[in-house]
Amino acid sequence: RDTRLNEVGVRLVRNEEYFRGRPFLDALEFSPFYTLDHFVNGEIDSIPVLSERLLRSNYQIFQDGSLQLVCLGMSCHIPPLDKPTFRRAVLAGINKTKLVEAVQEPRYLRKVTHRFISPKIPGFLAVEDSETFDMNKARQGLREAGFSPGRFPSITLYLELPRTEFKHKIYRELRNQLDELGIDLKARYIRSMEEVKKSEDPYLVLVHRMMSMPDPENIIRPLFSSASGFNLMGYANQEVDGFLKEAELEKSWTRRIKLFQRIEKILLEDVPAVPLYSQQNRVAMQPYIRGVAVPPLGLYYLEARKIWLDR
Repeated sequence: RDTRLNEVGVRLVRNEEYFRGRPFLDALEFSPFYTLDHFVNGEIDSIPVLSERLLRSNYQIFQDGSLQLVCLGMSCHIPPLDKPTFRRAVLAGINKTKLVEAVQEPRYLRKVTHRFISPKIPGFLAVEDSETFDMNKARQGLREAGFSPGRFPSITLYLELPRTEFKHKIYRELRNQLDELGIDLKARYIRSMEEVKKSEDPYLVLVHRMMSMPDPENIIRPLFSSASGFNLMGYANQEVDGFLKEAELEKSWTRRIKLFQRIEKILLEDVPAVPLYSQQNRVAMQPYIRGVAVPPLGLYYLEARKIWLDR
């Protein structure tokens, strides 16, 4: 609390009898009111990378893995996005590199991806992503789907409140890119993603998925199972559901991996969503911080028990 006893943060005091060993630090304090100046002046020990100057200074920068996927879901149950040909044309018309450049910021490292399953998951070897942007292919796909410029219905991009500059940049860049295909994109801010499911008009929706375990099922089942409450695309594929059922019972990790590779191949052909980029958090810490080990699942799971201060 501050001098007026207003709550300004959280203080976590160590458990002296913790069964895995007594932590080195007396306590941890968190507050949303800490600023970049607090960090630069040495008043606090750690802060998200809020400025490029932190990257150019003598601070420690910790960056986590890329198990956070951001993709653009499509209303697979509503015309014209119910046609895979149309969805593939939209995919080919999106310049992901340009999109990511438009929303890059110091706090996160955003990397273009053309896949749904991260190569960092055990068993998924790092393979070079194939570029999907091809404006000629996009226009041809729209013609094959039976559309010509000026005959498209308006498409809504759903974004969850609150409004931010980042979300506006995403919308502006997507709108400009799809406008070249003759597709009119409009933004609508909503209070809950549940509102998306009630839409009767074609839509796109920005979907963030952060994995809570390093298993491909943790991405595929929530987003693409026809029975999932997190499936905002109205996507249903019996073959995908069948492979997911097999994966539930399969004990061999190698065979499970092969099942999910087959699922991803189907998804890359069906395009219920456009994988845009992976997102990695960046955190700055003072030079005297010791014992930091970034967990495989990212900085959200940072174990503070072994952190200490070498002043």
